[in-house]
Amino acid sequence: MTKKLKTLRKLPWLGIFAAMLTILSAGWAADAIKGDVLFGLEDKKVYVAVLVTLLFFIAFLWLYLKRLDFLSVRTLLQEEVVPHKAIVILLSPSEPRLPVKIVDGFKFMYDKTLKVDLTGESRNIEEDIDKLNKIRWNWQQILRGLVPHMSSLEHVYLVGSKGDTGSFKDLNKAKAFIGKYLNNIKIIKHDRAVDFENFDMLVKALEKAILLLKKHDLSERDIVIDVTGGHKTTSIAGAMITINSVVTFQYVQTLPPFKVWGYDVHYVSSSIV
Repeated sequence: MTKKLKTLRKLPWLGIFAAMLTILSAGWAADAIKGDVLFGLEDKKVYVAVLVTLLFFIAFLWLYLKRLDFLSVRTLLQEEVVPHKAIVILLSPSEPRLPVKIVDGFKFMYDKTLKVDLTGESRNIEEDIDKLNKIRWNWQQILRGLVPHMSSLEHVYLVGSKGDTGSFKDLNKAKAFIGKYLNNIKIIKHDRAVDFENFDMLVKALEKAILLLKKHDLSERDIVIDVTGGHKTTSIAGAMITINSVVTFQYVQTLPPFKVWGYDVHYVSSSIV
């Protein structure tokens, strides 16, 4: 009962009253324009017509000003990501000081002293992630972002950033790196470099990725966008995509416990927020 009363108190009563007055005054104005007698004031039809028309205009203006009371509120939902069939990765550039050599596994050298030899096998992906703690290579986050989806993943879509220091030039390296852990998974590369700080370009690239993935018998619910490797603009673009679809986006924590959070923008009635 308390919850119901709380909800009633939060209802947009002024907006509701403005809407009702607009409807009533609109009817009165229409009758007055047709020449009908209102409120029994036949000798003052002209004055009544002017007054109800003015009332309708005021009521409509009031309703317009209170229109936001009826709009939904967007809220960002956060929870640990669930398995998806497809992931779109906004790729960060591979750090040049850590060259990747795919010979008998993955071998990393750092300052010619630290060596990390990865297995490159899906069953050992978490073990390999732990090995990379020695050098904290930035693509370690890619593996962390893949782990929740290993049991269901069918497609990976890679988007690279433009520029001499961008990640577009690393797409082949990323495809080879990811492909070692994902046997029989289709890895698709975006066909052009994207400016990760250009919001419109990012959104168009993500929309193209989603459209292409849907052609592979996937629904929007099957797709998640990983924004870990991008800038703040990529997170905003990822959120924008979720507003008009059921696609979600994810982000891998940069500090322990390195959880992979899933995000979605939902609409909630303003009266219950």
